[in-house]
Amino acid sequence: MNYENVKLDEKTFPKVSLEGLTSAKVAKMVDHSLLHPSMTDAEFEEECQIALECNVGAVCVKPYHVKRAAELMAGTDIQVSAVVAFPHGNSTLEVKLAETQQVLRDGATEVDMVVNIGKVVGGDWAYVDREIHEINNLVVGHGAILKVIFENDMLTSDEQKIKLCRICSKYNVAFVKTSTGYCYNKGEDGKYTYEGATHHDLMLMRTYSDANVRVKAAGAVSTLEPVLQAYQLGATRFGLKNAKKLVEDAKERFGQ
Repeated sequence: MNYENVKLDEKTFPKVSLEGLTSAKVAKMVDHSLLHPSMTDAEFEEECQIALECNVGAVCVKPYHVKRAAELMAGTDIQVSAVVAFPHGNSTLEVKLAETQQVLRDGATEVDMVVNIGKVVGGDWAYVDREIHEINNLVVGHGAILKVIFENDMLTSDEQKIKLCRICSKYNVAFVKTSTGYCYNKGEDGKYTYEGATHHDLMLMRTYSDANVRVKAAGAVSTLEPVLQAYQLGATRFGLKNAKKLVEDAKERFGQ
């Protein structure tokens, strides 16, 4: 089969029902993203308090904030998710493993790791397979879970995304994730843009990943309507910055 241009029709794609959703359930699907390079420690503390007030699913934090996040979330069911090789995925496997080990030691219960994008585009699948396998083994061995970030905007074909889904399924990775939200493509007009979690990619990732591998949408899913649309296409976790506004809007729509 030629995977270069997979045809997925959103009109006929089996949609997940919104029935039974509440604002509390929506909040638990949120990975509150605290990843901006210029975020100060004071801002980080404020955003963690918002995460606690909203009772989100996780705070997604930079490696040096993991220890403090674990202290702040202690006694709650809010997970601490640490990014690794973020956002470009260019570290060597040895450095990725060391960084993963460090964030797990500091209290991370989830790890969001960016694949080596150049290896994916270049077709070095043996390298990509080994990287995902070894990092997943390390994470699972510590009782945590791994989310593998594809950075779909940087990939050049659906075949690459599908092969990543197959590798992640092979090793029973917890989540496949669309994007970092921080990698941009330069257009012919010289402007930098990214599409993030497109409906096409969400359908593709849901279709070609095993049923037990979940889908996380990140990038361009920052408000309620895009989140609900992505949920209907099979995403169950959402990386976004403004958890407070999202939960408030969910309360208006679904109640408590």
